[in-house]
Amino acid sequence: MADFPFRFETLRRVRRQHRDHCRARLTAAIRDDQLLARHLAELDRRRRELAAQCRESAGPGKLDLHRLIELRRYDQAVAAEQEELEAQRPDLSQEIERRRDALLAADREMRPLDKLDQRRQEQHRRQAKRRELKVLDEIAANQRNGSTENGTI
Repeated sequence: MADFPFRFETLRRVRRQHRDHCRARLTAAIRDDQLLARHLAELDRRRRELAAQCRESAGPGKLDLHRLIELRRYDQAVAAEQEELEAQRPDLSQEIERRRDALLAADREMRPLDKLDQRRQEQHRRQAKRRELKVLDEIAANQRNGSTENGTI
């Protein structure tokens, strides 16, 4: 049975490319969010380390004031970076939702074409099966007619 050409294949291909593009953009945004979360966790770990170093430097014994000032400055820089990244999280979450919605919309655009193609393929298979059965019936009828003409039944 020959393949059935789908009239809207070009449109489906364009919509599939759009859906794949939306999926790639969503994947990239999720990956960015994961990287941001890892970076924030790293900054948090670094600030805990700095706090421990400050406690150690301010402990009993000789006080290293320059070291404490250096650690505090570095902690402020890390805190500022952490605050800046935390401010980006809501925007990134909104972007992920927008891209997820775009992917869902692209998926919804694909479904009718896929269903139409599926129905047309099934219709084509049924018609081909009917034609095949008709040919087989004709062959069987011709064989019966040929055997009755020869006098055998």
